[in-house]
Amino acid sequence: METMDQILEQMKSLQAEVDSLKEDKRRLQTLEDKEQIKNVMHAYKYLHYPITFPQKLNLFALDLPDVSFDVGDSGVFVGREGIETIFLKILGTARFAKGAFFMHCVMTPIIEVAKDGKTARAVFMSPGFETYYEDHHHSAPECYKPGMAPMAAYWCWGKYSGDFIKINGEWKIRHLKWWRDMRCDYYKSWVDDTGATSERTSYNKREDAAAVQDAPFHKPMKFHQPYNQTQRKVPVPVAPLPYDTWRDEDIDWPMRGYEDLIGKTEYDIENRMW
Repeated sequence: METMDQILEQMKSLQAEVDSLKEDKRRLQTLEDKEQIKNVMHAYKYLHYPITFPQKLNLFALDLPDVSFDVGDSGVFVGREGIETIFLKILGTARFAKGAFFMHCVMTPIIEVAKDGKTARAVFMSPGFETYYEDHHHSAPECYKPGMAPMAAYWCWGKYSGDFIKINGEWKIRHLKWWRDMRCDYYKSWVDDTGATSERTSYNKREDAAAVQDAPFHKPMKFHQPYNQTQRKVPVPVAPLPYDTWRDEDIDWPMRGYEDLIGKTEYDIENRMW
């Protein structure tokens, strides 16, 4: 007959096995979550043909009031109305332009799923090219008329940072930010072509985009620093760190260590050299 000590020891052993199985299940779920999040971003970029821009809306958590897309120097578009505005009325107008053609990749993913499994944070690099009107780079709708402005080819490289949320078992984009590192003429280098640093490249310079600057769904630019040979590049977005659960106050995690630069237009980091 087994003694009480032996029974207790067996119970401890069984509990350890149960705990191990739970941990294995959690790890497998995390791996599955990461793959699903990659697919969300892959779909986002696969839909970067101008004619499919409206389909991007399905990837966002549109029912959340704080859902957002931060488009560099064009500011932050918040809520369902903000997301619909950027993809249907601003970026989305490219679908009416014959010859417009964009293709971007997403790569080098670093993804952290929260310990509670409900949200995730990620960064991606995104090289690509764009084909659009050469006058002001992102020109107003009236330039869609034949003969008004020829198409031009550009290299466009940058990064994405994002917050993702699982809703009814499906991952959606909650907050997305495009960090444009450079945009240059196909026939020039990013050093020689200063177009990426020109005020002409902002969507806000278009009449249709400028009209929404004071709309309740539009917020000011947080950070924008394309390549400039006279500046040190601020190394953002930073990679996400492990975390337990979503907290609203952590929304600026991609600027960790550089929070004081949020909202600025000049970035002096000389005193942060290692």
